[in-house]
Amino acid sequence: MARRRGAGCARQGGRHVSRRSCQFDPVPGVFVMKFLCLVPLRSMMAACVLGTTLGLLPNASQADEVNEVSATQRVNVVDNAGAGQRWAEAYIQPSFATLTHAAGNLVKEIQGICANSGRRDAALLGEAFKNVVDAWSRVLFLRFGPLVEANRYERISFWPDVRNVGARQIPKIIGQYEAGQAPELSKQSVAVQGLPALEYVLYREGGLIQAVALDKPFSKVMKAQCDYAAAIAGNLVATANELESAWSEQGTYGKAFKQPGPAAAYRSLDEVLSEGIKALATGLQFTSDIQIKPALTSGNSKLLPYWRSDQTLSALRAGIVGMREFMAAGQLSLGEQAWAQQQFLAELTRADALLQGPEDFEAVALILDNARALLVQDIAPAAGVALGFNALDGD
Repeated sequence: MARRRGAGCARQGGRHVSRRSCQFDPVPGVFVMKFLCLVPLRSMMAACVLGTTLGLLPNASQADEVNEVSATQRVNVVDNAGAGQRWAEAYIQPSFATLTHAAGNLVKEIQGICANSGRRDAALLGEAFKNVVDAWSRVLFLRFGPLVEANRYERISFWPDVRNVGARQIPKIIGQYEAGQAPELSKQSVAVQGLPALEYVLYREGGLIQAVALDKPFSKVMKAQCDYAAAIAGNLVATANELESAWSEQGTYGKAFKQPGPAAAYRSLDEVLSEGIKALATGLQFTSDIQIKPALTSGNSKLLPYWRSDQTLSALRAGIVGMREFMAAGQLSLGEQAWAQQQFLAELTRADALLQGPEDFEAVALILDNARALLVQDIAPAAGVALGFNALDGD
């Protein structure tokens, strides 16, 4: 079957090579390397399983072209019968438990500050916020099942907020708290409920972090901000508890991922495998195309996640490590394509190690695109999975 060549693809020496300029406008004040990326297609991959230099894998424009895998290469779906249970027990359940625990600690920290009980410590508050951001970043790619029900994803993180809805609505919410008319947060816009809203209240100019650092009695408006922050944290705990419960041993999704059946949320092993692999593909696309590239192409660092709190690098690395650990936990049987899984894990390990500063964003995005190409072109077909639409389609 002939392979079509994506835009910017040329032939050199009998092979397809993608010439990607990779020249983005840099984030202000930060040097961003510019280079010409030469990315050979998958005909070169099998011989480069242990390669670590950039440019071994297909370019992003070809990532959704699923290769044909011969019958001898494609494993029987039953060979991966335990993947759902391993994903649930080794990664999903403990990760949502960590999110619940981190959110609970954040609530206690903020409530103590609001009540002025004990010593106020801006560093402890910042660390508690960071722990929740990291815990969330490790599960946000699990964008299916309970996380997309009841707007839970958006309730935890309405981002990117392209219309700046949160910044417009948050002052009104604070005003209600100041007037002693605290609204029921769960019934308000998702833009004022989750982590981006909390980051705004904590880290904006004149925000709660600065007020705590001054170690002076709160003004009426600052007390209102504190109460609002505590309400957001409480909302995060409630949502995290719902997710942890849904994925528990007796939860709807915890049971269905391990034992799919006609009456379960997942009817077959194929559906479980498809959900897990599609979640990874979507997560890689989200990290590269939405979290990283807009800031590179526009030169606007405020398009990065958690730029106010300076948690961008930590959040990105937590997400990359999380996706790597999820793949490793599944222990997929891929037959002759086992090399692709090992290369996928190596790519994400390399991305995590490389990501030390904004100057690394461009190279990391390329690595993530390469990892996604491996997933879509080699791993999914070998596992007998046909990837359909994902949560980002239409965005």
